[in-house]
Amino acid sequence: MDDYSLSSKELRTLRRMRNRDRVPEDEIYNCYDLYIRGFIEANTLNERDSLNAPIPDGTYRLSEKYWRYIKEHRWFTWEYVLSHLIVPIAVAVLAAIITVRVIGK
Repeated sequence: MDDYSLSSKELRTLRRMRNRDRVPEDEIYNCYDLYIRGFIEANTLNERDSLNAPIPDGTYRLSEKYWRYIKEHRWFTWEYVLSHLIVPIAVAVLAAIITVRVIGK
């Protein structure tokens, strides 16, 4: 996936859109760029124009690309928990047990 750096306003806007299927264009910060990058998609009417293209209704929703972006840029994953929490705790417990056994004799 392309490496985009979204601004904090763009991320905040996208976060607010998570629970809504139809968000008007005037409520979306930097709507054009988010649309061009593929993070949001236009909702369409059930009607078609003269060229048989769907007619947009002026609202937007989050695209699949946004959800992939969020998943790839999530920092708190199970790998993180394993490597930064569980392994150090296990090593500390084992070191304490070995130290007590060696010193205790």
